[in-house]
Amino acid sequence: MVSIEINLDGEEKQYQFPTTWREITIDIYQKIHQLEKPEDENNLMYLFDLITVLSGIDKTILYQMDINQFQLIAEQLKFVYTPVEVVSVDYVEIEGEKYYLYKDYDKYNAGEIISIDTILRQTNYDYIKCMTDLLCVFLRKKVEGKIEPFTTDLFNRKDLFKNLNISEVNNVLSFFLSGNDLLPTTIKDSTNDKPHKTTVSLEKD
Repeated sequence: MVSIEINLDGEEKQYQFPTTWREITIDIYQKIHQLEKPEDENNLMYLFDLITVLSGIDKTILYQMDINQFQLIAEQLKFVYTPVEVVSVDYVEIEGEKYYLYKDYDKYNAGEIISIDTILRQTNYDYIKCMTDLLCVFLRKKVEGKIEPFTTDLFNRKDLFKNLNISEVNNVLSFFLSGNDLLPTTIKDSTNDKPHKTTVSLEKD
């Protein structure tokens, strides 16, 4: 994290924002994805919007920032042009609860496959937009040592997963989108063939 001090009406206020993917939540990652990322890393308007997303500071406040400070901060944002780190994990932990990666695609039932297909179609196969919905299928609790069965109630965890670190779950989505032979053909073909609007690249295992 880096700190920003902004003088507003004679009052110094301090803010913090992340400078690596390991500090980025899924919620922030999706907001970055919505920005139109230019090829030029020095595009000032994009960098300004990026600082707004990463810090949560209102644009009217950021306009008061010293330009030299702005340029210094912008230098720290080049990580968005690099792939997201892949952290290999079997589970993630949220509020003391463990959610395990369910990757036995050959054992997925009709409800799971239909849900995945529906989620992807609703976002025109933009998997970043529907990331938290997909995670509701891929990340499960264990009950008596076994992955809990699929029900539509699992989607109530969508907001909970928004606060996960993108690096923690990147390997989950990479595994799914890598064209794994266990994936049902219709879904595998869809994720490979459909155009995606991507603003940052997801590294594959």
